[in-house]
Amino acid sequence: MKKLKLLVVCNSFSWSSWRSQIESLRKWFLPYVDFTIDTIRTDFQDIPFTSFLGDENLLGISPRFYDNHFAPLGAKYDITMVVLPVSMWPAKNKARGWRANNMYQGKTGSIELQIAADEHEQCITNNRVWGTTFEMFAKHEILHALYMMTGQEDKVHYWWNQQPTLISRCLPSLDFEYKKKKLLPLLEMLVQAYQSLIALMTKPMTPSEHIAKLAREKENTDFTDDTKVEDKVSCAYAVTTILHEHDNRIPIIYGTHELDKYLSTSSLFERVLDPIKKMSAGWIWVAPSIKNAKGEITQHGHAGIYVSSTESMSNDSIDGLWKKNYTRDEIRKFFGQALGLPIRIYKKVV
Repeated sequence: MKKLKLLVVCNSFSWSSWRSQIESLRKWFLPYVDFTIDTIRTDFQDIPFTSFLGDENLLGISPRFYDNHFAPLGAKYDITMVVLPVSMWPAKNKARGWRANNMYQGKTGSIELQIAADEHEQCITNNRVWGTTFEMFAKHEILHALYMMTGQEDKVHYWWNQQPTLISRCLPSLDFEYKKKKLLPLLEMLVQAYQSLIALMTKPMTPSEHIAKLAREKENTDFTDDTKVEDKVSCAYAVTTILHEHDNRIPIIYGTHELDKYLSTSSLFERVLDPIKKMSAGWIWVAPSIKNAKGEITQHGHAGIYVSSTESMSNDSIDGLWKKNYTRDEIRKFFGQALGLPIRIYKKVV
């Protein structure tokens, strides 16, 4: 479990519920991140704001003011989060939270966050209450900071836009060793590239290699006609479209339950049984939908194709595009552990 230090700066307010809200925030990140949270009170008035992202309606605390007054307080912390009362935040502003940089006096320092919230204010969207504004905005911005630390693709808005409380699904995917894993020595990468080139030149592709090649080439493709298959349930269709291009004996299939049944019975495929020490590019993974006795789906599944030993591609349930979106660990943690779906691996054998 990653241990981090967070400083929360309370500017110009005092809440009776402050300690309980801070403790609730700390517990929410467990067991993935163990925060030591310190708080400090300030009373800056007339804090200057400036536009963010080039939009005059997207305002945040002036970076110069933040660096001069708040950043020194958090110099020994991993993350600094300034909390202002709503009355101090510009009324016309469309956003009340930001993750800024982590540069202080020309060096890498604490990641700078800022939010505005009142003590009993509720976070409401679509006529539903998701929690206090402080709780939800703080989780949101701290997750941005954690993704900045890991170097992984930031999926906070992906989940928030579906439902604010779904940002909890970001937690299992956090990998604080991600940057180390990605930064292979240049010599090793050159050797791997050379070996791959020689292998391609000296032997024909296996079925799995050809499937992986097709999967990579289809990146950002929308396979489905949205009037026939909705993006959110088109994963099996996308996978079998690629498999059909590889081998036209393979039919186009519309559901993960049906895809799993086909792969498990087809003579063209065989199941790869656990324990699997290493995945291979071109292997197909299926987390089949769960159906009740009436044949109704009670939990939608997903399916994709591995394009390396750790990364897979599948259609994105939001925009319908075929892309890299789950690692092996993320598939296990989200579809297996969080959703309780079985996960099966298949490979093409003929």
